[in-house]
Amino acid sequence: TYLVISNETEQMSLTLNGRKNKIVKKDFDTLGLSLALNEKQIRNTYQTFFKRLNVASWWIENSFIPKDQKAKLLKLVTHRIDILNQ
Repeated sequence: TYLVISNETEQMSLTLNGRKNKIVKKDFDTLGLSLALNEKQIRNTYQTFFKRLNVASWWIENSFIPKDQKAKLLKLVTHRIDILNQ
């Protein structure tokens, strides 16, 4: 919804660790722990995202969505990955 609705103020439609905005890495860590993942599994999951950013970028660039939406989506994905890298 964040990309489609131009005046959307919330980062996420569903809550993550009780939040829809100002999502931080700790919120994702809490999600992983609630899924019974250990800390190593959580870190490995983050690493998988980091390694596949170029693949996600390729798919975004080669998708059929409008150019302005491509730029917004790539910015959003990159920002979310940056959150996990902190």
